Amino acid sequence: MKVGLKRLGIPSAALFWAALVYSIVFLLVNGSSTLDPPKVQPFQFPSRPQPNRRIRLTCTVTEGDPPLRFTWLKDDVELTSSLTSQEDSGDVSVDVGPESSVLVLRRLHVGDIGNYTCVVDNPAGTDKFQAFLRFPVPPFWKADPEPVEVLEGRRAVLSCSAGGYPEPQILWRRRYEDGVDRAVVKTSRVRVAENSSLVLESVSRSDQGSYVCQAHNGVPPDVQRPVALKVRAPPKITVKEKEVTVRKGETVTLVCNVTGDQPIRVTWTKDGGTSNLSETSKREVFHQSSDTEVASTLHFKDVDSLDSATYACNAANEYGADEAVYTLVVLFPPPAPRGLKATEVGTRFAHLEWSQSTGNISRYIVRHWKLSGLDKVLYESNVPGAFHSTLLMNLRPGSQYKAFVVAENTVGQSPPSGAIIFYTAEEAPEASPTDVDCEPVNASSIELSWKSPAEEQWNGVPKGFYVGLKQATHSTPYIYEMVSLDSDVSRAFTRLSPNTVYSFVVRAFNSAGSGPASREMQCTTLSGDPPPAPTLYLVKTEESMVTLNWKIPKAHNASVLQYVLETRRDYTDEVSLQHFPATTSVASVTDLESSVKYSFRLAAYNRFGRGAYSNSITESTRLKFTNRFLSGNLQQESPFYMRSYFFIVIIACVTLVTLSIVISWACVKRARIIRGRRTKLASSMPPRPSLSGTYSPRWVHDPRVFDDNYDTPWDASDLPRTATLHGYTNVYDPSSRS
Repeated sequence: MKVGLKRLGIPSAALFWAALVYSIVFLLVNGSSTLDPPKVQPFQFPSRPQPNRRIRLTCTVTEGDPPLRFTWLKDDVELTSSLTSQEDSGDVSVDVGPESSVLVLRRLHVGDIGNYTCVVDNPAGTDKFQAFLRFPVPPFWKADPEPVEVLEGRRAVLSCSAGGYPEPQILWRRRYEDGVDRAVVKTSRVRVAENSSLVLESVSRSDQGSYVCQAHNGVPPDVQRPVALKVRAPPKITVKEKEVTVRKGETVTLVCNVTGDQPIRVTWTKDGGTSNLSETSKREVFHQSSDTEVASTLHFKDVDSLDSATYACNAANEYGADEAVYTLVVLFPPPAPRGLKATEVGTRFAHLEWSQSTGNISRYIVRHWKLSGLDKVLYESNVPGAFHSTLLMNLRPGSQYKAFVVAENTVGQSPPSGAIIFYTAEEAPEASPTDVDCEPVNASSIELSWKSPAEEQWNGVPKGFYVGLKQATHSTPYIYEMVSLDSDVSRAFTRLSPNTVYSFVVRAFNSAGSGPASREMQCTTLSGDPPPAPTLYLVKTEESMVTLNWKIPKAHNASVLQYVLETRRDYTDEVSLQHFPATTSVASVTDLESSVKYSFRLAAYNRFGRGAYSNSITESTRLKFTNRFLSGNLQQESPFYMRSYFFIVIIACVTLVTLSIVISWACVKRARIIRGRRTKLASSMPPRPSLSGTYSPRWVHDPRVFDDNYDTPWDASDLPRTATLHGYTNVYDPSSRS
């Protein structure tokens, strides 16, 4: 830009000073005469100036005495003193004359628009006049919009500077992936600044994209320009802190999800270390990446106490870094309780105590069971974790018990504590002997028998029995005798009165006392003595019969009324009784099973009752060979290799083997026959036609060929035996048949 002040021949400053000197001389000569102040004639710009054209504006003084000084102002700033205005307004020149000044604007530009003032002054005064220069200018870019790159979470400023007249309005739109531009919605986070820049606070990846700045002022054409916003994302871990609890021996995975711009480097450290965590047979690291995300997993197998630590997930890219801390807590079952002991034991209870286990115990499990008797059931009771003692109830007196304690938390159960064995105190037996029975032996003795109470009813260690005896007709108390447990549960009472009724009771006792008495049993001694036991002999053994004989002392032969023979099959409860008259001394037991063991014993009766049994004879019947395999009972007594099912299996196996051999032989035979037939067919084919040029009749294939499988037709016996044209080929020679 160039500003010029010109007048023909004489510089304007010289003219001003010359006029000033002239005015002073004039005042001195004329005395009271005064100067007139200047008066500026109004002026204006052309009504429709065009851009890039030249325009002239003349400021003329209609009144006033010299010397006159002209000054041009644009928007109240002197043109010659504002370099910025000069630079913005293009070429500007000013021509100054004695009574006028001309402002010349070359190549009108939007920067030339404004208020122009012409100021004229002389020693007598000052005058000025102002005119406004305007013309339409379509929007244009003062500076090209440039793409913006910003970190995620920061402020993004998209600049858009446009000029023109009237002042352009700026409209911001966003261009979406479908190619459609939509106006930007102003929110608390998105606004348009006073300089028309688009400001986005705390940008995210969703703000990334293309924005369009459009400038319009009603003067076509409008201008628009896309502005690219690139949001650069430093690594960001979704979960910054996390505590993971896992049971010992289980599998656990720590997941670190990172978002940000690739490439993202993820490393794992342990307990504040700086080196990358190495992989082992129980620990592995996996990475899965996408365009904007990395999922890093730290996988543990069969965790133990060494894995319980703090693990840091460190993520970094060229725009920043982030870290997350994971605390892995490995939970263990509690240790086994210690110091288990029985502090107090009664007849039916026991108080147990143990040392408190470390850790958060949810409960204790006390298990106990009886070591002896039939009631060996495992009992279990729960004790809250805050306590370390329990009272076991409903125990059996005089019994031996075993107990241990297990602690439990949210992970599982501890190993059992050391087991203890304790004994409950004894009580007197709670039940009486059962099945009390008595039987007179002779005129002066009675045999008493009974059964012991059940083991659970002894309430302690059995010591023996108290057996009470008295005459039934007397009111005297029972006279007790002690029977030790080592002897049989029976007692023979002797020296009794003949033909007298006696009452009996039995009590069990241990170290704590005696139990209740049994039901009273009464028995009468005999008026006389029964016969003695006979002597039994084996005479003969057969397949289904055994013959026996016996003897009895002669002194008692006259008193015997009959004999009873007891036959018992061995290993069973089958018992049969046979009665024989007193005159008999030989008996045969029939209908017995062969090869079965039997036992026999004999007793004699007189008018006073049955005497004692004889000695027992055990004998097996003979083996029966005929129809042995049809007799189921006999087979049960025979060895397994002599039983029918064994022979059935053997016969079946032999049959299968024989059948397999026959089938194999038949298959081999058939294969040989087929192979021989093919050989015969090949030898019966006629010779191939000669290639030497001699005549050979045409051979025509005739399918009428029969072999072993196709016997010679009964009506073709006169056919030749060799192959002929148009005839049968007799492969099989009927005369060779046997």
